[in-house]
Order: sequence, then structure tokens, then C-alpha cells
Amino acid sequence: LQKAFKESDAGIGHLKCALTNKGKSTWVNLTGINAKVNIGGSTTQKFSNGTLLINARVKMEPEHLEIIVRDILNEVSSHFDVTVKIDDLQCFSPAYPTPPYLIREEFSNDAD
Repeated sequence: LQKAFKESDAGIGHLKCALTNKGKSTWVNLTGINAKVNIGGSTTQKFSNGTLLINARVKMEPEHLEIIVRDILNEVSSHFDVTVKIDDLQCFSPAYPTPPYLIREEFSNDAD
């Protein structure tokens, strides 16, 4: 995914992946397009069924993000001869954060 995002000139806010099997997880974190990949967690030996969760905050259109994720999952599954079943895939652009409270009064520095 890092390579695909780099080729698309997309900025990465974060890319987090967790592979879970029988209560053990291996995770991968990436916090920038040129950052070093961090891997940790429990080792997952050979297994027949697991769950992969991907959380990617990437600066690109949601439709393009979905195409890249699907393509990479197909490429990796073919390379490792595994079957991928996507249960849920959501790609969206979050709204710009707006604070719940704004102070609109002018501040006075006058001493009473």
C-alpha cells in the first residue's frame, strides 16, 4: 500500500493494519509516505482463517483509495495463494473538524 500511495503522490496521515488469528494480532503502522514501517504484536504462524483490519488516512479521493486497496488485496492474495473475502470496506472523506464551542467575545485586557 505504501508503494501504491507513493506512486499516486498521495500523502499518508496514517496507515494501520492488524492481522488477527485466534486472539493474537500482528500489526503494522506507517505514519508518512516515506516513513519506516513499524511491525509488532504477536507472531501469527500458519493459519487457515484470520481477520485483516486496515485503517488508512490518505489524501486522495475515496474512489481512488478503494481501487488501490482492492487491487493490493488481490495482488497479495494471489502472491500468497490465499482467499480474501471483504466483509466491509468503507472509503470516505471526513468532514473538516469544527470545534463544538467557539469563543466569539472580544478579549479585553483592561484592568478593573
